[in-house]
Amino acid sequence: MKTRHGHQLFALAALVAAIALGRAWYERADAARTAEAIAAIASVSARAALPANAFEQGAAIGDRRQRLAWAQALERAGRLDDAAKLQATLIDRTNLDGLGAAALFNLGNAYLRTGIRLTGQGDGSERAAMLELAKQRYRDLLRLRPDDWEARYNLERALRLAPEDSEVGSAGHDGPTEQRRIMLKGSREVELP
Repeated sequence: MKTRHGHQLFALAALVAAIALGRAWYERADAARTAEAIAAIASVSARAALPANAFEQGAAIGDRRQRLAWAQALERAGRLDDAAKLQATLIDRTNLDGLGAAALFNLGNAYLRTGIRLTGQGDGSERAAMLELAKQRYRDLLRLRPDDWEARYNLERALRLAPEDSEVGSAGHDGPTEQRRIMLKGSREVELP
């Protein structure tokens, strides 16, 4: 009786180990497929212009990591509106996960890069709009994740490029600029690096 019970326990343990091994193999294969798909997306966007229906192709992708890579490819191709719409599908402000935070941060970075690139072009209204969008994305991220230092640093950069006080940086203002502390709800006061 003891031998039979021992054999049953051994068989059960072997079955559990086989299931765990099968699951680990499946997860590794899935990660490899995702990495291949992301590499393919990056190589397509690096070699040639994305197709006209690239947004629709990206929106149809079920894997969120691949959709984020597709949005980044759209942004690199200069299609910021499509990239923003695609990244918005990854952001759940009620339950922000790592991919949603990355999408929000990347979107802020895309707006910031565009605003910097537009420096000295036109009347400055488009540049100002891009910098405001960047600041808003960083603030959204910091509201949900107050300890995100990269977002805090980039918000500071955007604020230096487009100060919010009308006196600071305005024409004819020769005096020294004042330094301000930015405090967000839920964050503690810490000096920026």
